Amino acid sequence: MKKLSINQVRDVAHLARLTLKEEEVMKYQKELGQILTEIEKINQAEVSEDEEMLICPTTNENFYNSDEVKDMITREDAFSNSKNSNGMYIVVPKVVNE
Repeated sequence: MKKLSINQVRDVAHLARLTLKEEEVMKYQKELGQILTEIEKINQAEVSEDEEMLICPTTNENFYNSDEVKDMITREDAFSNSKNSNGMYIVVPKVVNE
């Protein structure tokens, strides 16, 4: 496990604009050390640059339907199921306070 100094932990806390108590400094010294150890493991992973980079695991492409004009219902048909309309709009109860 990588070991951070107490001053390094305080510097990180300062950059993050955190005020830490002494017991928190000790706690974060251990936890940040564990994080750095895991990052070091990731950095040691062998990665070959010969292979083609995989951006997306599928070859799906966007498929769009063409716009087609279809029969529309009349205003009277649209308002036939509404309880209250004024001929141009469906009238609903007010839901916003002024």
